[in-house]
Amino acid sequence: MKRYIKQYLFLLLAGVMMTSCSKMDESYSGFLKDGERLYTGRPDSLLVSPGNGRLKVSWKLPADPKIATIKLLWNRRADSLILPVERTTGDKMEQIVSGLPQGIYTFEIFAYDKNGNASIRSEAIGEVFGANYQSIITNRPVEKAIHRVVEDPISHVILSEDPYLDWFGASGQVSEVTVEYTDKSNSKRVRKIRQVPNPINPERSKIWADTTKLPGYKANSIIRWRTSYLPTPLAIDTFFTAWNEIIAERITIDPNYKDPIEFPNDYQIIAKHSNKPLVIKTANNSNNTEVVQKALPATDLSSVWIVKQIPGENNTTNNTITNKWNGAKDMAVSGGSIDDNAKIIQYTKAAGGTNDTWIIKSANANNTYYYILNLKSNKAITITGSGTGDNVNAVQATYTGADNQLFKFVLVSP
Repeated sequence: MKRYIKQYLFLLLAGVMMTSCSKMDESYSGFLKDGERLYTGRPDSLLVSPGNGRLKVSWKLPADPKIATIKLLWNRRADSLILPVERTTGDKMEQIVSGLPQGIYTFEIFAYDKNGNASIRSEAIGEVFGANYQSIITNRPVEKAIHRVVEDPISHVILSEDPYLDWFGASGQVSEVTVEYTDKSNSKRVRKIRQVPNPINPERSKIWADTTKLPGYKANSIIRWRTSYLPTPLAIDTFFTAWNEIIAERITIDPNYKDPIEFPNDYQIIAKHSNKPLVIKTANNSNNTEVVQKALPATDLSSVWIVKQIPGENNTTNNTITNKWNGAKDMAVSGGSIDDNAKIIQYTKAAGGTNDTWIIKSANANNTYYYILNLKSNKAITITGSGTGDNVNAVQATYTGADNQLFKFVLVSP
């Protein structure tokens, strides 16, 4: 009986093996249909870089010395190129494919030897940009163009000049902004503006500076600028906006004038529309205590703020604003939000944080009023709903120049 069982198991195992071999033969039947098929080495690291009505396709050649040509196919194999392989160019090849409408393309690539033996296919997807993309890009907006002149009021001798552009933000696809202007010798000057290292933490992503100086600017002459875009970091073509023009507004400053903000110092920060100072809602040391407006005297330290310049930065650029009552909590945007209407609070300063760092900018020629932008969100401290009563919350909102976004800094005597 045992002998019959063993024979049965042997026959069953043999049948399974024959079936498996039959299936393997079927898997390779395509390769062996006309006899043994030879394959050349396969192109590797296929990469498609987008462009304007064109693409660049690049790949790494395999080490196989028999490879003679490369066949590149796209548009569902309706279009193709055959390229000779020249090893003198190294182990990499590339090809520009032009005349393509905007859209997504799949590229296939095969290597062939002199006998016509092909490699296994390599495949990659890429995108072509064109008129549609061009139509949606916009020039980086200028907030204001100022020609600040310090002039003696009696002799009218110009003692110093500071012409500059203040910018709003830039899209993540912007690669460069070009500014052209005329200097005092009637020569054209060109400035190429690119991102700069983050002044708070150089290890973080680069940022766009919000001010561009225009040394030697000729008064009342035209400044023009345009913005360059790269649709992706690998793009081979740059897209350009149309040029925009502006003339810098001349602001004449008395040399005896003194900017009211000095660093570091203690200030009441008073809203223009209500004439009430920013205060912490309840005098305490707790994080997340809201900042509101309330009619309090400077003797109440919850209404007094220590304004400090970030080391290494220029005045009225990057600052911390710390409540005097506790001396350890900074004005910050709640939760690090970048949204409109996020509340302004007090919070323990976080290492490397930017939601508690502020840019203080003059809103008029004589620095009577300022607006206060959060470094992280680029949004301004705003009194909710332009309310004039006590305990109205301070929030952040997109800057419009409204009176409920303007503040004067009143020095508190020590």
